[in-house]
Order: sequence, then structure tokens, then C-alpha cells
Amino acid sequence: MIVRLPSFDSEIDKARALAGETRETAFWLVESLDHIPDGADAHVFDAASARLAEMRASGQSFEAILVSLTQGFGTGTDTAYARFETVEDTTRYQRLIASFSGNKATLRNAVRARKRAIAETLKTILLEANVVHALLLSQKSMGVEARQASEPKLVASMDRRRSVVSLMDEARQRDKEVAALLVNLQRKIANPSDEARLAQWKADESALKVQRDAVLAERERSARQHGVLDRQAVLLGDVIDLLNEWNATYTLLLNKLIAEAERCIQLYSAASGTLEPFIDDAVSGPLSAFHELVTLHAQGGVTMQDIERRKKRADEALARRGDAASESGV
Repeated sequence: MIVRLPSFDSEIDKARALAGETRETAFWLVESLDHIPDGADAHVFDAASARLAEMRASGQSFEAILVSLTQGFGTGTDTAYARFETVEDTTRYQRLIASFSGNKATLRNAVRARKRAIAETLKTILLEANVVHALLLSQKSMGVEARQASEPKLVASMDRRRSVVSLMDEARQRDKEVAALLVNLQRKIANPSDEARLAQWKADESALKVQRDAVLAERERSARQHGVLDRQAVLLGDVIDLLNEWNATYTLLLNKLIAEAERCIQLYSAASGTLEPFIDDAVSGPLSAFHELVTLHAQGGVTMQDIERRKKRADEALARRGDAASESGV
């Protein structure tokens, strides 16, 4: 049984804990942002805003760990390729001793042992890559689920906001009309031309003031509700944008992971002379993420040029992602 390095297990444990945090927070946000208590103001979402910031930070830490692990697989594979290129190298002294002793089999056995060691290293990389692959797929699935739950709530929030804007416009128009009536009436009261109607005008003035107070109160309520809905829509939009950003990053990492797995499989085949040990593990065992790859390589359907081309595209895409993140301060 191949034992993974403690550092890998430690990093994966951290990544899984962060994945759990982001999952819990994402769905908490989806639910909490959907509820607006009566009479609430924009501060009702202060807790949600803080949780979103926490989720963003957890996501960045999760991404950093998985980028580091994935890049590490590439470095390990590069080292294995370098070792394989010199696997049959022997010193002049070793060849001389073997020639005099007549034991050239010793050199052949040493070469086979070095190839077995390279193959074991590659299998370890693939086993670890399989774990990372599963974690990335799980997070990607979570992001899709949370985004799909958020999008209808954002649409509903924007619809409600449009309705409130219509109410605000109507209340603003009523306020203008009542204010105009009140100004006209107050002018009559200030310079009464009909003393007999003065009492009625004053009564009408009192009624219009009550009516305008009600309209102003309605405008204030609508403005407050609009502010709450605006904040709700912004936060829901931020959640969706973040989930989409994560989805794109995880896709890049999965592409990089697949490219490195292909390099491992190709070199394993060259080092061991067969992919048979991988077949069962790739069907339903610890290498299940790479089932199709192992099958394709076992059938000889992949060239090294194909692999290097895919690896180059994956590396360039990740580099662009890193540059964009650096420029944005993420």
C-alpha cells in the first residue's frame, strides 16, 4: 500500500475543512438573503455581508491550497521524467566491475529497480491527484447548486424592486399634486376673498396636511424598502459572481490536473511496460477519476505531443488566471 506524504494529507484536510465552510456559508447566504423582516432597513444584511467576505476569504485559501497541490504534481512529474531520462545511465566504474565479474544482470536489475521506483512515485502522484480531482468536482457541484438556488431569488428581488420604484413614482406624483393643492389653498387663506368660506378652506388645509403627511410617510417607507431590496440584489449578485468565478477557476485546475495525470500515465507505461496495474484501480478504485484516461492510454490512443499541447494550454490558462487575480488584488 502506498502511503501519501503527511504534508499532502495535512493540506487536503485543510482544503476539506475550507470546502465545508464555504458550502455551509453559501447556502446560509442563499437562505438568509431571501428573508426581509417587516420594517427592516439596509443594515438587515450587515451579517450577510460579513459572511460573504468570510466565504470569499475561505474560497481564496481553498484555491491557494489546490493550486499549490496541482502545481506540485507537475513538479513531481517533471522530476520523474528527468529521472527516467537517465535511468539506464551507469558509471564507467560500474560497467567495468560488471564486465570483470561477469554479472551484467546486476546492472539490469538496478535499472529495473530504478524504473519501479519511478513508477511508484508516479502512482503516488496519481493517487493524490485523484483525491484533489474529487474535491474540485465536489466544490464545483456545490457552486452550481448554490448559484441555481440564488438566481431565482435575485430575479424575484429585482422584480420587487421594480414594483417599489413604480410605487415611489406614484407617491412622488401624488405628493406633487397634494403640495400644489396645499400651496393654492394656503394662498387663499392668507388673502381671503370670501370670509364665509375661510373656515372651510382651513378645514380643507388640515385635511390636505394629513393627506400629505401620509404620502410623505409612504414615500419614506418605499425609499427604505427600495434601499433594502437594492442591497439584497447587490449581495445576491455578488454571491452569484463569486460562485461563477470559483467555477471557472476549478475548471482550469481540473484541466491542469488531467494534463498532469496524462503525463503520469504515459511515463508509468514507459517505466513499467504496462498499465495493467491501473486498470482495476481506474474502474472503481482509488484512480476512478482517471478511468477514461487510463483506458485511452492503454489503447495507445494518445501521443506525447497531444499531452504536451494540452498541458501547455492548461498552464497558460492558469497563468492568466493568476495574473488577473494579482492585478485585481484577489
